[in-house]
Amino acid sequence: MQFLKNISFMPKLPHQPLISWLFLLATTIGFTPNSSIATSNLDYLSSIKKFDVHTHERVDEPFIREILDKDNWKYINVCVASRGSESTQSQRENPRLLLEKYPRYFAWTTTFNVEGMFEPGWVNSVLKRLKADFDHGAIGVKAWKNIGMEIQKPNGDYIQLDDPLFRPIWELITREGKTLMAHMGEPLHAWMPPLLQKMDSPEIIGRLTLNTVFTTNLKNHPTATSSQQLIL
Repeated sequence: MQFLKNISFMPKLPHQPLISWLFLLATTIGFTPNSSIATSNLDYLSSIKKFDVHTHERVDEPFIREILDKDNWKYINVCVASRGSESTQSQRENPRLLLEKYPRYFAWTTTFNVEGMFEPGWVNSVLKRLKADFDHGAIGVKAWKNIGMEIQKPNGDYIQLDDPLFRPIWELITREGKTLMAHMGEPLHAWMPPLLQKMDSPEIIGRLTLNTVFTTNLKNHPTATSSQQLIL
């Protein structure tokens, strides 16, 4: 608990008096809520075609489509290569089937399996699967944070997205006119000491100083020389 002594807290703002003051000002100048305007705005919002560009909808459920119809949404299902080849394969299959059955409601981005990355033939295998997924309607490719934060090259370095190994993959995506979606790191919260990671309050997290967080983590990662190295 020694590190808690180094935590800096911002002064608390007088939230309640401020809200009361704003309400008094609003009533003084004659502002009153207008339900007809609110209803009109909601109708307008519902009329706009909207896309949720990061969903993980894997099941064929009528109530999902009812919701999408009601509020005029379309889901873009995102595949993530985070749990091995079997999971990656199932993630590629389910969104593809949803697109084939319900193109009004669903689109999808594929991903590529990272197992065997440094073995001969891995790149060609990835290119073949991506081409097949593009033929089945995938509009993009998702690269996950295991590239950059988990997977190490034979020399011990963490492989990055700009490594020459991936160049043929990025070139294929470019030629096909698709989109690359990347989860390349984690927010500051993920680098905090374990006790603080369990705190759900954004207010508490927001009061931490960067120096405290990075100093604590540098003790756990003595070879890192900066916060940037910790994150990358």
